[in-house]
Amino acid sequence: MTTQDKFHSHSTTTLILILTTTTTITITITITITITTAAMASIHPSSTGVVSFHDLAYLPMKRCLESAIAITKKAQEHLSTTSSDTSTGTEEADLVNASLAPDMYAFYAQCYQLQRTTSHVVQRLTAPAGPSSTVTDPPRPADGDVTTLQQCLGLLQAARDELARGLAGGGFANDQAGAQTSVTYGALTLPVTKRAHVEGMTLPNMYFHLSVAYAILRMKGVPLGKVDYMTPFFVDYVDKCVLVKMTAAGTGAGAGAAQREERAGKA
Repeated sequence: MTTQDKFHSHSTTTLILILTTTTTITITITITITITTAAMASIHPSSTGVVSFHDLAYLPMKRCLESAIAITKKAQEHLSTTSSDTSTGTEEADLVNASLAPDMYAFYAQCYQLQRTTSHVVQRLTAPAGPSSTVTDPPRPADGDVTTLQQCLGLLQAARDELARGLAGGGFANDQAGAQTSVTYGALTLPVTKRAHVEGMTLPNMYFHLSVAYAILRMKGVPLGKVDYMTPFFVDYVDKCVLVKMTAAGTGAGAGAAQREERAGKA
């Protein structure tokens, strides 16, 4: 049996504990531990991995952007049905420039941060491996220049397009995961692998800005629920025809619970 065969069946570890007292008595305890394949993988994931770098990096980023686009489009629909012709422009400008706190980015800037983060990742992943990875920001909107949700969508769609170009350019190939790059964290420049950069900085950053963008829209009265936020993350894993039927009928554990939470104001 090969080492790989042993790993995929089970792994047995024997620990010998020797306890010596002040007398000449020695007690030997033998403990046999059987670890299943799944448990072993969770303790020490394989360096090759069952999940590809594409699945680990590209798909979560794409789904973050799709979720941001979806909630922004729902905000557009909300304004089109609740605002008068004379008030729509003012309300829309107020919404895209709203923030959760004075020291936090406005909604449009949250969208820009999603674009900026995506751009930085694509630049790093498609650059030659090395300790120095200089990146540039996409054009940053000036305060007051963004007044419509369509402009916000433009930022998000530009990010999605750049991500697709990064995929086409081989940036999310498995051999990129272990390649070296560097990131700036405060005053520090840290050498890291490209996988570490995506897992440790990029994805948490994107989830943060997406969540804040969602919270701003909810604060401004857009009737969003967790279904709007989460659907782009799980829709690829289910039969879309069944999902459409269940959503339309309001059935299913997920749909029903989400709808009840939305009506209770908990989502």
